Amino acid sequence: MSNQPYFSTPGARPKSVLGVDVDVYLDSSMTGGQYATYRCTVPPNVGPPPHRHDGFDEAFYVLDGEFEILFGEETRTVGPGTYFFVPRGLVHTFRNVGETTASFLGTASPGGHEAFFVETDALGAEGPLSMEAAIGVCERHGIELVFPS
Repeated sequence: MSNQPYFSTPGARPKSVLGVDVDVYLDSSMTGGQYATYRCTVPPNVGPPPHRHDGFDEAFYVLDGEFEILFGEETRTVGPGTYFFVPRGLVHTFRNVGETTASFLGTASPGGHEAFFVETDALGAEGPLSMEAAIGVCERHGIELVFPS
């Protein structure tokens, strides 16, 4: 890891990931692979399907708005100032349950998760992602979508 400081400003590297605007503040190349940090801006009633990943942990800090969080078999509604940690392997998701845009700061450790954002953004620029394409990009990045049986 470099001993140089990094500064990142909002909008520096925006990505669009399945309806969520993602701005990567620090990627793994800046942290020696230790972590990546990103801000997600989420429209009302939007969020990813339940999923899990064995390769990294995630932590989230809610900046504004209100989210419904599923982790494991527990669901909670959280607002600004809430911090929550999702260990690798745990099924989880989030959804903006408010009437306005909501956002959170996320960190994935170790780093590398930002590559999923980059690839999904590039695929989405070609047109709406099919379910098959979404599952494929998730699988390439070690993310398993968990659908109800």
